[in-house]
Amino acid sequence: MSGPHHWLVWFERNKAWIVWSALILVAIIGIARGDFISGQLLDGWASSTPDAALLFGVFAWFFASQLVVLPSGTLSVLVAGALFGWPAGLLYFFAMLLAGQLLHLLARQDRGAARRALEKALGNKLGQGLLARLIERAERRAVTTTIMLRLLPIAPSAICPLVLGTIGGEAWKLAIGTLISGWVRPLSLAIVGQSASQVLLEPEPILAEVAQPVVLVALMSIALSTLAGFLISRPLREH
Repeated sequence: MSGPHHWLVWFERNKAWIVWSALILVAIIGIARGDFISGQLLDGWASSTPDAALLFGVFAWFFASQLVVLPSGTLSVLVAGALFGWPAGLLYFFAMLLAGQLLHLLARQDRGAARRALEKALGNKLGQGLLARLIERAERRAVTTTIMLRLLPIAPSAICPLVLGTIGGEAWKLAIGTLISGWVRPLSLAIVGQSASQVLLEPEPILAEVAQPVVLVALMSIALSTLAGFLISRPLREH
């Protein structure tokens, strides 16, 4: 078994261990820094200085969770946003850049393993239809496909680099598409999480503080999902 194939298969077979190991790391750091967390909760996260150890643990979780096809990003960023504020969205974005490049490298070196991982994640029915369309578009629209997948609310982060790697797309196109659009979802969700945490500390203005960002993110997700679906299904022009 080749090295790249081994790692892609290993990630998928052991993703439960990867996820639990990262969560345990975060829990250990959280327990060790319990006094810091208690003090910050009393003083309010918005005016706090983030703790380096906690940030490292959260970053490790963000990075590990994006190495496997796992729909964990939304909840993770909401929780981290409640704890660390809107910078948690940027932390997730940086983890996305690094994890995406690693997955893309492995996928390009063993495209068969990458495609099998995608088919398994999407299911047999979707794997023959949606995946075929994604790969067809990515061959000629790598940056656009990256932007669509990064903005698509229902797409786990790992799908994008696996798709680009499957068709041999260049790493710089994945990076450009991610830089353009990859920060939108995590930053928006982190802002919602931050607003929710402020409401918990000061429950009076619950509707004014939370309703507006939640509605905006929900509307943005619906619009982006609709646009992505249209662009993916749009036929390619013949040259």
